[in-house]
Parts: sequence; structure tokens; C-alpha cells
Amino acid sequence: MAVATSGSRIMNVPHLLTEEEIFRHAAVVSSPEERVAYVKQVCGSNQDLLRRVLALLEAESQDDGFLESCLPTVRDSLQDSGCSETPRVDGESKASDPGADVARLDAYSIVEKIGEGGMGEVYLVRQTGELKRLAALKVLREELLTDDAIARFEDERMVLAKMDHPNIAKVFDCGRTDSGRPYFVMEWLRGIPITQYCDEHQLNIAERLELFIQVCQGVQHAHYKGVIHRDLKPSNMIVSEFDHVAVPKIIDFGIAKVSTMATWSDGNQEHKPTLLPLGTLSYMSPEQLDAGRPDLDTRSDIYSLGVVLYELLSGTQPVFQDLAKACSFDDFVAIVSKHPPRRPSLVVAMAAAGPDPKLATARRTNSKALTRQLLGDLDWITLKTLEKDPGDRYQTLVQLTYDLQLCLEQRPILARESTFAIKFMHFCRRHRGAVALGALLACVLVLAVSLGVVNRWQAYQRQRLDDRLTVTEAELDNLRLHESAEAHAREVVQPAMKALREQGLPVKAFRQARSVHELLKHDRAFQEEWASLTATVSCTHLPLGTRVLARDALSPNDRWLYLGTVPFVHLQVPRGYVRLRLEHDEYVPREMQMKFPTGLANLPANHLEKKSDSRPGMVLVTKTQAADHVPANMAIRNDFWIDRHEVTNQEYQAFVLAGGYAEPKYWADLPFVLDGEQLTWETARMHFLDQTGVCAPAGWRDGRLVPGTENQPVAGISWFEANAYARFRGKSLPTITHWRRAAFCDQPGVMATLSNFSSPQTADVGTFPGIGNFDVYDLYGNVSEWCWNGDPSGKRVLLGGAYDDPNYHYVFPRLVSPWQRKDTCGFRCVEYSAEGEPTEAMLSHVEARKPNVLPEERLPLQDVAQWYVYDRNLPLHATTIEEDSDDGFNDVFRHEVVEVDGPGARERLTLHLLIPREATQPLESLIIVPGIGRYNASGTFSFNGKLEFAYSRDLASKGRAVCFPIFRGTFDRWAGMTLGKAFSQTPVTARNDWVYVGQEISRTVDYLLTRDDIDPDKIMAFGISNGANRLVMALAVDDRIRAGVLLGGGYTRWHLKRPAICEYHFAPHVHQPVLMVNGLDDVIHTYDSSQIPLFEWLGSQEKRHVVFPAPHLPERQDVMTATEDWLERVISNP
Repeated sequence: MAVATSGSRIMNVPHLLTEEEIFRHAAVVSSPEERVAYVKQVCGSNQDLLRRVLALLEAESQDDGFLESCLPTVRDSLQDSGCSETPRVDGESKASDPGADVARLDAYSIVEKIGEGGMGEVYLVRQTGELKRLAALKVLREELLTDDAIARFEDERMVLAKMDHPNIAKVFDCGRTDSGRPYFVMEWLRGIPITQYCDEHQLNIAERLELFIQVCQGVQHAHYKGVIHRDLKPSNMIVSEFDHVAVPKIIDFGIAKVSTMATWSDGNQEHKPTLLPLGTLSYMSPEQLDAGRPDLDTRSDIYSLGVVLYELLSGTQPVFQDLAKACSFDDFVAIVSKHPPRRPSLVVAMAAAGPDPKLATARRTNSKALTRQLLGDLDWITLKTLEKDPGDRYQTLVQLTYDLQLCLEQRPILARESTFAIKFMHFCRRHRGAVALGALLACVLVLAVSLGVVNRWQAYQRQRLDDRLTVTEAELDNLRLHESAEAHAREVVQPAMKALREQGLPVKAFRQARSVHELLKHDRAFQEEWASLTATVSCTHLPLGTRVLARDALSPNDRWLYLGTVPFVHLQVPRGYVRLRLEHDEYVPREMQMKFPTGLANLPANHLEKKSDSRPGMVLVTKTQAADHVPANMAIRNDFWIDRHEVTNQEYQAFVLAGGYAEPKYWADLPFVLDGEQLTWETARMHFLDQTGVCAPAGWRDGRLVPGTENQPVAGISWFEANAYARFRGKSLPTITHWRRAAFCDQPGVMATLSNFSSPQTADVGTFPGIGNFDVYDLYGNVSEWCWNGDPSGKRVLLGGAYDDPNYHYVFPRLVSPWQRKDTCGFRCVEYSAEGEPTEAMLSHVEARKPNVLPEERLPLQDVAQWYVYDRNLPLHATTIEEDSDDGFNDVFRHEVVEVDGPGARERLTLHLLIPREATQPLESLIIVPGIGRYNASGTFSFNGKLEFAYSRDLASKGRAVCFPIFRGTFDRWAGMTLGKAFSQTPVTARNDWVYVGQEISRTVDYLLTRDDIDPDKIMAFGISNGANRLVMALAVDDRIRAGVLLGGGYTRWHLKRPAICEYHFAPHVHQPVLMVNGLDDVIHTYDSSQIPLFEWLGSQEKRHVVFPAPHLPERQDVMTATEDWLERVISNP
């Protein structure tokens, strides 16, 4: 057992527990060793109190041998605490010399005894062989030869033996003495605790952080080995100097906990349970103070490291002042668990007000400078490590180390949001000279401009003196200017105009074209580009005086381009995806996204609502048209209104404060059926509680919204609560028909791209600009929205997808329990006119999903594989664009960018490689094949991104090379919307694009096989969602890919008429090992009709299907655990 030393600040609190309380707690501890350790731990440096309590325990004991058996431990406790006097027991006999047992070891000779503690004795020994090396030998105390003590000692020996890190003390040897006492031999460290070393050597903050980062790396190594230290403190972080370089070493794994997931553990680390928390109280996390808590994990060590970091920076421990008020052990636990620590910068500032300047002097600075250094990033990092809830701390030491490196490099950290001001501040700090030079140049430029203006004015005055010469020169200048402008327009503006149009920015291209139209209107090439870019429209049906403005749909923050005022005839407008705005003084302004000019034929673009008829916070949605081709019983015959935004927390708060949960009329006739049982309204209400047991949304407390979320959509709402709120407002929940009418858009992919998807949390309503033909915000993303409809089993429909979904989830409705109250569940309301109530068909149950339809016959592989054939012998012409791109994590990975010739050498293919710096070569490698979301809009490639990029980092962190190709149709190779092409039955365009991506996967393999650092027998591929479906074809036609991971994949019926890209024909010819990872609640690739068929068709002998209780894509941590286990089994160590 490990006990707290007297150096612990928390032990110096004199009245933490009374003498009576200490005696009462110690008396119930059965083990003598644990009893003595506990007394030492709570008494700290108060030696008088320690003697009195031990005397009470001696008097209380009926067994005269008790104190004799634990006396050495008592003596150790007092010696460790600095006490010179040792209590004795009558009849105590001198024990035999324990060192004699060690001296009989043939391999070592004792130099001297250098220490002893509650568990063992430590000797400085010299090897008797040829090495004559000095080492430290730790042996279990004679009086502790119990099964539990021996097991703990063996655990410490095993843990240290498994460590292999420069910052962890190494073990050289182990064994047992003649008397059976276990021992082990480790390196001898000449050093002092890290805090003492930093203060004695007056290390500044940066130097302290560099030492601390080494400690974190050592602890992270232990975590990788499945070990939780549980007793991290300065005295267990010894700093020694090797060749005048300070190196910290982590020692004392005596109470370390070994995870059952550790590959070297037998899973049987069982010890006799204790009533006391193991470790040093002042460095324990709140969860570690709970001695019976079984789920202690590595985040507890992160808290302990946070205490050490706090002490290194501020010279004191967190909440130390509050702990001085504790009157009992329970008070101590409550303070540690609930009291937030002060910011280190505030502690330093308060200390600076006192007379003692030693704190700043020990850090080689002054008090004001020290406060400035800690204020900001180091405050955020330190307090994040000390969060009470483990889920709010750094989840791994890699994250903590990364933030500390960013702080040292004066870059924005991840622990807090990086605003523009913070980024600018860090930029200025990193580039002080350049910023100063820039400011100087700006002043010089202003001066130069000023002088230029003065000179120009003087020149103008001189020109007026000679009118005739001025006129002549002006005519010559105009002629030269026209010739120069025409050349500039042809050589610069016209190519830029074409590039903007190809990037899906027609309004920007139109601006450029219109600016040079007069100059180039007779140029034939310009005329052809002008015809492709523009269209001629007329508008007379909107109210007279309506102003029409436009900007690019993909650039919603650009300034508006004024097109004209109604009525207009034969007006030139940009052609393509635009965001249109209609303005009129007497009508409600409207914005909509559409494909211009064909979208003008839709009814939404032809209707404006008078301000006098409008309803606050709602948007008028027009009825369906005959051209919409909907069944008669599903046609919306009358206009209706829908909330412009999702119902917010602030709006729902009014319902709660008005007693909405207690008013029966809002809940009448709702089908409260749970597990087949009809519940009463009173019983059902007990399912609608917040975190404190009050009727309110699930994430609220005490019936109140979380401060700062007033304008975010209310979430954690069941279908029943959404209905009750709608009745409270005199409104209704929309049917699927009405919701989809409001979300109508002829470019849904752009709408989804501009919505809140794949983000960490909900946003304030209206923050994201994605809209359709009606200016209703957040229909896609943010929170999924309840609709009225359900199925016969009682489930109800959620539409639109949520903030944590991929952006293509807007397509698929979800049938879930109406009792579901996740933080992704929200809603908005509709209001129908008296004549526009929903029909029975609109209110009816949702139809069951149609079963998959299979092709009539499976084609031979040679018939479909021919599409993927290209000449693999064509030269690659590989060019390294960047050998080590700066991504912010270059201490771990090397980001290399390479360009090669694509299949058939028609296009260049860019490859981004993420290569671990420390991994052993040749490396296993994985090719990333992204999902459909990457084909929906252009974007910037960055390994710091989410989804596919996060998986790339995870895979590379395990020592594998990751290759991310920029396939045709993704990122800077985006050529417009492809979602409609991918799911239509029109074969040529979609088929050819799909096949070309398959060829590019094989072309990537061509390149990887040329690299010496890549193992040619261990090239694999990782496909995500739609990319998993593409990967099936690649595995079937290219056996150089030795294994595949299909994340979120499944059979889809959309490709029935395109056998060249239909999984049904290829899957039986996949013979490599394949892992499928899916969500059981996937509505895109459903479990029974999509996942299971594809898995059964696969011809692999080594295949596995892992299914999690999750939607389309399971949690990333679950995916990576399943993937790593599988790859380790079938590839790394088959």
C-alpha cells in the first residue's frame, strides 16, 4: 500500500480530522499495515497527533502481539514523517537484520541502505559480475509477507518490467531471497522531486512545461500499456541530470492498476478490498477518493498530473485555501469534488500582493510577468485537467501534451475556442519582428500615398495651365487605356470568370463578366462563355416595385447583386445555383435557394405575403402544384404557415413557467403507450423529467434552461411534449407531407452543406444559412424534428437529421420511440388555415420500407470488371508537392503531399499521406475512401478535420501509414452536385464517375507499391458509408489490396440498372479479409435488408460483421476498437 508523505500540502492542515475521528476510522480497519498507513496519511506532519492515536490503538488492542507485528510499519511512518521518536511496545524484541537476507544474494553486494517505506526496503547495491553497475534493489519487508502484500509487490514488479520509456525507471532483475521475500532491481536515480528541482534551478515556465511534457509522455506510455499509476505526485517524479540534461523519471508503481485490456495482463489483478482510497489525498481525483469505485480509468491520472502542473506553475495546490476549512474526511472529499480551483494566474497575482517575492524568483521572472504568462492558455489547460467530471477533462495525455506544445509554440490551443482575437494575438507573439516591420511599412505606405496625393494635385494644377496640351494628352491616354483594359479583360478576367463558373459560383462569375462585357462583347470566345453563364428572363407576375437580388448559394455571406425591379423583360441574369432575395416595402422579404432561372417557374418564387397578413416568427408555405406530381390525397390544397426557426429553449421556457406540464388539456387524447401498456397522463408525466427530477426537457436543471442556450433549439423533448407545446401555442406538429413541402428545394445537397451537420453541438437557430425554396432555417441539421406521423407499432417520425449526423442524413426519416428524449430531438410547429387541415392520408401511418429488389441474375466477374481495367504499366510521374506539411501535429506524424498521373494519364491525382514518425518500417498502410458527403460540395483538405480525417488520425496513431486520395468529384476536384447523379437511374454519367474513382483506388495502390517505407503485402483500404460500397468493387478487381474495412456500408438497390457499380455482382468475388462495421438503427443501410445481404454475399473466408446499437455510423471510439482488434488479428499478427 502507498501512503501520503509529509511533503503533501494537504497533510499540513492541522484540523482535517479530530483525534477521536481518526481513532474511530482506524479501529475498523482489519489489516495492521493498512491501519498504520491510514493513521500516517491523515496525521501528516502532526507528530504529536500521530503518537497519541497510535497509543490509543495500542491500548484498545487486546492482542499484545498486534503492535509488535506492525511496529516496523509504525516506525517507517514516523521516519517518513520526520519524527525522531518512535513509540515502543513492552516486550518488543530486536528483529534480525533484514539486510542480511539481501546480502546473501550472489549477484549483488550491498553498498548501503538508502530508504524504506510502508511496503519495502531499498538498498543501493553493486552487481558482482563484470558490469559492476550500481542499482537500486527493492525488497518486501519481512513483516509484510502476506498474500495480499506479496501480490501488490509482484504487481509493481510486473508493471515496471513492462515499461520501456526514457521517462520511467527501468527494471534490470527480479527474484526472491532465501527467505522467500520478493525483490526487484531497478536503475539507481540520483535526483530530486520535480517541483524541488524546478525551484532550486529556477526554471522558467517554458522549461518547466518541457519537463512536465516528458512526464506526460512517460505516463502516456504506461497508459498505452494498460496501466493506471494512481499515485502521481512530485515525489514520484524524480529529476536526474544526464550529461547536464535534466530528465524526469516516474517511479513507485506500487498501487498501479492494470487494465484487463492490457495485452500482457492475465486479467486477475485482484486484491483485498480496502475501506480507504489508495494514493496521496492531495493529488487524488474526485473519483479516486471514492475507494469503492470500480471504473477508475486513465483520466484519474490526468487529474493528478493537473495538480502537479498547477503546483509547478503557481507554487501551490488547487483549492488549498478551501481545504484548510475542512473539519472531517467527508468535508475533504466534498471540497475536492465540488469546489472549483482558482486560476493559477489569479493565485500568482494574489501571492504577488504579499511581501514574499520567492515565487516569481524561482521561475526566473517577476510577479507581473509571471501572471501574464499564466493568464489565458495555461489557465485553460490547467483547469481543464482539473475538471471534476472525467468527461470534461482531456480524454488522453496525447491531447494534453498537444495543447502544451501549442502553448509553447504560441499557437491557439484546443482547450478553448480560438477566436480571431486569440489567433491574432498568438500570431503577433510568434512574429513580433514581422508585425513590427509590417506596421512600419504601413506607416511608410500612408506617408507615400499622402505624398502621392499632393504630387498628383500639383500635377493637375500644372496640366490646367495648358488646356490644349491637356486635351491632346487625355485623348492619347484614353486610347492607350482602352487597349490595355481590353487586353487585361481577355487575359485575366475572362479565365477567372470561367473558373468561378466551374466552381459553382455563377454570381461572382456574372459580376466579372458584366464588368468587361462592353470591352469583349465582340470577342467570340467571350460570347460563348457569356451564353453559358447567363440567361434571359422576364418577370411581371410579382408585385410592381419588387426588387430582385441574388448571390451565390455556396457563398451565403457575399454581398447581394441587384438584378432588377419588377416588372422587367429580357433581363440578363446568372445561370446556376443562387440564393435569391425578393424585397418590397409592403410585403415580407423572402429568400430562397434555387437553380436560376428554372426555379423562377416554381410557385414559391411567384408569391409574396403582405406584411399585414403575416404571422410573427412564421413563414407562409404555398400549396403544391400540379407539376409536383403528387397523389391527389397527398396534395396540399391550401397555403399554411410553419415556424421560421425550430422552437428555442427560451420559447419552451414560457411553456414550462406557464404550468404547461400540469395542464391536462395540452395532453388530452395523446397515446401514452409504453411497452404495450396504456399509461395515465399522471404516470406518463413522470417520464418527462429534467436532470433534477422536475418536469422539463431532459438537459435542463430545476426546470430552467442552461444559461447561454436561450436561442438554441430546445432538445431532449419527447413527441408527447412537442405536441403539448404545439397545443399551448394553438398550433400543431407538421405531418411528413407538410414538413417536406416546407423543405422543398431543387438543390438539397447545397442546402445540407450549408446546415449544421457533423458538429459537436447545436447552434443558435438561424446561424447556418441553409434554406430551400422557402426561407425556413435549420430544417436540415441542428436537431431532428418530430412530425405527427408514426407507424403501427407506435413509433414516430424524426426528420432532417441532427448536428452530429453526416450531412446526407437529411434524406432519411427515422422511426423512433415517441418517448425518446435525446439531445438531438427537437421540433417546430405549423399552423393550418380552416380549409387547410391535413387529410386522413397525410395523418396516416408511415409505409413500411420496401424490400430490396435484386437483379435477375448475377453476371460473371469478367463482364463487370472490364470497366475497371486500365494500363497499370503507365508511368506515374510522381511529384512530391510537400514533404512535411505543417498541420499542427508534426511531432507525431509527417504529412506528405504527392501528385501522380491518374488512370490512363488523363488527370493528375493528388495523394495525402500521413506517416507516423516513430513507427517501424516498412509500414502497414490504409487507403481512405470517403462517403457521399465529400461529393456534395467543394472544400479544403485538412487532416485536422472531422469524420474521415478523424479516422485517418486514429489509424495513423497506431503506427500505420494512411493515404487519402483526392478522388474525382471531391475537394478541389469538385465539379458540381453529384448526389442526384449517384442515385438516379440515368446510367452514363454516374456510372463513369463511379468507375473512375474505382480506378483511382487501384492507381493509388500502384504508387504505394513504389515506396520503400510501405509493406507491399499489407496494403489495406478503409471505406466510409458510400465509400464502403465503392470499396466492394475495388476489392473484387484488385487483389493487391490485402484487406478492407467497410464502415456504414450495405447493399443499395439504386444501382440495379448499372451492373458495373452494383455490389451484387462483385461481392462474391471479394476474397480478402473484410470487416463490416454498422449501426443497428441505420436507416440508410438497414440491418436486415442491406447489411446482412452484402455480408452474406462476400466471398471472403475471413470476414466479420460488427454491429453497434447506433445509427448510420457508430461512435468513432467503438469503430476504432473493432477495427484495431480485427486488423491486429488478420494483418499485423495473423
